[in-house]
Amino acid sequence: MADLPFHAFILWFLAIVIYLFLLFLYILVFPRRKPVQPPVRRPSTASILPQMPTKPRDLNSISVELTKCRALCPPAFIHRYAGKGEDRIFSGIIGGRFPVIIVADGASSRLNTSTGELIEGTGSCAAELAVEVAKKYLTSGLHPDLSSTDVLSCLLGMYDRVAEELQGNPGATTLLVALLYESSEGDTKTPLWCYSYEGDGIINVITPARRIDGWSTYIKLLAPGQKVESTATVSGRGLMVSPVVGCVVYEQEDLIYVASDGMDVVSSWLLKNYNATLQQFILSSLQNSRDTKELNKVLENCPYTDDAVLGIIWTEQRHDRADY
Repeated sequence: MADLPFHAFILWFLAIVIYLFLLFLYILVFPRRKPVQPPVRRPSTASILPQMPTKPRDLNSISVELTKCRALCPPAFIHRYAGKGEDRIFSGIIGGRFPVIIVADGASSRLNTSTGELIEGTGSCAAELAVEVAKKYLTSGLHPDLSSTDVLSCLLGMYDRVAEELQGNPGATTLLVALLYESSEGDTKTPLWCYSYEGDGIINVITPARRIDGWSTYIKLLAPGQKVESTATVSGRGLMVSPVVGCVVYEQEDLIYVASDGMDVVSSWLLKNYNATLQQFILSSLQNSRDTKELNKVLENCPYTDDAVLGIIWTEQRHDRADY
């Protein structure tokens, strides 16, 4: 009995040795597994690739690079007079190359020559159709290899096409167009302001480089005189008078604007409130802010007596062309 505690101690010691030996074997033979890690979400390849810079659009303007300049068509100004809404305008680039402004002022009433009745409310439909037809006709008719004579012939043909499309429409409308075209006549391309009109309105060219007493001068391309008791118009019956077409040579940083006759009241209002004419105000606004947003905000405050629309094409010198 005296040896029992010693035997128990030996057994206890052997048990510990065997346990440690088995634990060693377990660790050696069966290595501890690593906990399963959740999959790592790698960033998308597309998100880490360098982004190609995009060319910002100037002032929400639509622009095109021509040989001697960059031409821009900022958003047009449109004022709808209460109860009318008969003026229509397109200002933009056609054919990916030609900046153009098309203005139509629908006649609010027209005398039916067969019945003697006064037809009301047909001007807006005629003006809208005239702008769409003119835009489509010029898009298909203008090409880079035309001469100046060809461009003017295209403008004349446009009026005949508009008159054809207006057949069956009781309305009538004025139609004014101005565009910047690079002629391929001669050895060098010569940009030209080409214009046409049937009816009254405004087509003016401002040349900032040509100044008198510090003020930029301007050229009136639309000569008044097409309005007596009523204005000259185009309708389904044809043209009231032959349209006027013409062109002038582009000068550096020229600006052209086309407007309906509803803008006539603006110059006197601007002189009274801002001490500037319409052409002076347009030029200073673009030179100061390079945008028409503030210009359009100011024009909206004028006390109009009719619908009014205004489109502008302004140009910048191309500094990447050292040959001009």
